[in-house]
Amino acid sequence: MQLALIPPHSQARAHKHEHHETSIYALKGTTRVRYGENLQHDLEVPEGSFLYIPANLPHLPYNNTDTQATVVISRTDACDPESVVMLPMLDRDVLAGG
Repeated sequence: MQLALIPPHSQARAHKHEHHETSIYALKGTTRVRYGENLQHDLEVPEGSFLYIPANLPHLPYNNTDTQATVVISRTDACDPESVVMLPMLDRDVLAGG
């Protein structure tokens, strides 16, 4: 498990986790996530909600609010960095409407 702070007006890079599933609990604040083969879906993750990300699903989390968000991340693989695949071809500036 990991506690992550997501600063206001920030975003991660597009990526997927090849060999494990991820569950995220929004402890404080609201974030969003783009997901899908071309990041074509966009979902709000409000405070107090859970988000499930299956293995191999491209996603890009971001915080487009003025408030820092705090999330708890739990994965089925404790060696997380080993199964992360960065997807630079899907990177876009979602904060600028991309």
